[in-house]
Amino acid sequence: MKIARLMTLAACAGLATPALAQDSVSSTGAGDALDAYNTGTQVVKFSTTLTPFTSSLGNTYGIVPLIKASDSLPVDAFLSHLISGQAMSRSIVDNSLTTGAYSTWTMPGQGVNPQNNTAPGSVNAPASGLKSVGVAFAEFGNSANNIISGLVSYDPAVPETLYVNRIVAAVNQPTSTANTDNGAFGMGVVDANMNVMFRADDFNASGSNNLLDDNVFRVNAELRTNGVLNVIGGSGGSHAGTTETLLLSSPTVHSPGTQIEQAIGGPVGFGPNFNGDMAYDDYASTTAAQRTSTFPGLVNSSDHRGTYGYSPINPLGGVATSAFLGRTGASSIYLGVMGLNADASPASVGNFAAPTMIADPIDGYVAPYGEFRHYRSQMAFNGPSGAAAVSQDAVTGEVLAAAVFDIACANCTGVTFGVGGAQAPIQGISVLRFDAADPAGTAEWNLAAWVNGDNGTGKPVFNDSGVQIGELTAIAVFGIAGPSISGVSMDAAGNIYFIAPFYDYGPDMMIGGIDDDFDSALFRGIYDSATGGYTLEKLIQTGDVFASANNGLNYVVTFLSIADSNSTSSGTFFGHNTTFDGFPGKEDPTNPANPGNLGGLVVSADMTYDSNSDGQFDEATGDEGYNYLFYIAPLGGGNITDCNNNGVDDATDIANGTSQDRNADGIPDECPGQMNRLCADVNNDGVVTPADFSAWVSAFNTQNYRADQNFDGLVTPADFSAWVANFNLGVNGPHCLN
Repeated sequence: MKIARLMTLAACAGLATPALAQDSVSSTGAGDALDAYNTGTQVVKFSTTLTPFTSSLGNTYGIVPLIKASDSLPVDAFLSHLISGQAMSRSIVDNSLTTGAYSTWTMPGQGVNPQNNTAPGSVNAPASGLKSVGVAFAEFGNSANNIISGLVSYDPAVPETLYVNRIVAAVNQPTSTANTDNGAFGMGVVDANMNVMFRADDFNASGSNNLLDDNVFRVNAELRTNGVLNVIGGSGGSHAGTTETLLLSSPTVHSPGTQIEQAIGGPVGFGPNFNGDMAYDDYASTTAAQRTSTFPGLVNSSDHRGTYGYSPINPLGGVATSAFLGRTGASSIYLGVMGLNADASPASVGNFAAPTMIADPIDGYVAPYGEFRHYRSQMAFNGPSGAAAVSQDAVTGEVLAAAVFDIACANCTGVTFGVGGAQAPIQGISVLRFDAADPAGTAEWNLAAWVNGDNGTGKPVFNDSGVQIGELTAIAVFGIAGPSISGVSMDAAGNIYFIAPFYDYGPDMMIGGIDDDFDSALFRGIYDSATGGYTLEKLIQTGDVFASANNGLNYVVTFLSIADSNSTSSGTFFGHNTTFDGFPGKEDPTNPANPGNLGGLVVSADMTYDSNSDGQFDEATGDEGYNYLFYIAPLGGGNITDCNNNGVDDATDIANGTSQDRNADGIPDECPGQMNRLCADVNNDGVVTPADFSAWVSAFNTQNYRADQNFDGLVTPADFSAWVANFNLGVNGPHCLN
């Protein structure tokens, strides 16, 4: 379902509306965001349920508003903080942290805010069989700047049910009093063992324990507990035993870093600094080795730009692989890929020069290359991490690396190859692939997604019938300087994920009609190993309406951020917004089109609940608007039985109570073939005879569903006369559940 957009301009520009906490609404009307400085809600546990939806290619995914930003400072104009950089663990691990009781709710007003929600119910997490991912984001408002993290666990056989630990990993001031902050944070990364790494500096510090210069901290969020804040300052973290200081008061500027995950031997932090060096071994050492290619025939870079991407693969040696943007002179036209040793030092390095022209193998469009520029402005300080992404072709073994570049064009403020403009509105996604045995001899560049810089047309988007339903478009249609495409993340099948403006042709699927619309949309680009090209699958877009499975209300997605006033928004999508691992039991990297190759993703989005259930989404009339970290994962596919076609395994539907199974045959009652019995044929022998009277009496005495002959959902004496009427109709009588 989709409604018309009224504020798409703000959606693309990254402007924000008030945000409030988890898939819930306030019982008081005052918002139910959690206070980051309340020691009683530092760790909050709740269970939440995904709502199924269908993508443009007919695949079934689930979505849920996962974690809200915290309550705002009293002097702020918003009801909650705003979300900046986000991250998700690249690996999915066997759960070892989720245990005990989790709050759960099914109606408006219930939730986990002790002041503004009514009491929720409770459910115990399964004792075994769970998988876990970690998520995190930076939030800000006035002087406040916090790191909020989440442990998300689920049973792969019940993928729509999540068990979430919302954890305040770090705050930058001890109370909600404005202008008492010790500094500012920039989001880095999180792994599935809840190691949260972030950058901190002394920007606008006005507290009593101020940070000095550049710092990097890692919080083991699983050790955070209620009863104590973790205030980050010049002396480290205030919650003893939870926070490691990796870099303290460095006069050298460091951008937000990355880490080798605990799942493969870490955590070990690494990242770029403004000296052109790479810090590694948890920032104990630095090197410039990432600038020098170790493979013959490749270029060397003079510097790097942006933040580093990471994936837990090792085709280039070592234990993992990283991708980054490289520079020659004043031009950012190199894409670097390196293998990482266990201490995160480079095991091998390849720096590749971008081509002057790059073609899309699927639709044939050829784009003139400008420059890699997704590192500008606040990105170097606020993050997030992952300006480039890296994966592997599961069929050929080739290495894949992706990054967003400015397209050179006459209408792009004079962008030419290697000399990018300050605010280029037009971007494309380039994907490099090469054989690790001969990088220079096999390097190939392909265009995965694009917008034509001179006429504003873009890569087409089709449905599962092959009909074009829209196209990417230039952000300039909203009067914004750009960029037009977010950062990009990759999964283990080589698929890409990103946000871009979308020209929606509307229900008639015809360009130029009155139902056409301009939105922001989240896409999956499906990799084709044979050509190196990508086909786009639209996942969600602004204006999409979903029914919450947790509070019973409808909500609409209103904003998906892409750009701010002078660069890519820190709150948009980047290289660590998805898992690298596919969904357990559903993944097949050799078949990239399989939606199960997405293990999960997080995306910051604004939304509005229809709180008063009037069919409108209008905060002026009492509807509640929120900023959320949303979670999306595949629900369909794999070895499931889904007779009601809702993307959820039938056994899961029955277990969760979303479907009834009154005849206990393991098939949801609403499925085809379940209503073949004549209602009067209570003994279900295929004929209506007087023997069915005694069968009805027996069913009545046991309150069995077959005694309900008037279909009111109850078994009462009134059902006897209804049975007589149905009996007299014989074979012409109504049919009931078998």
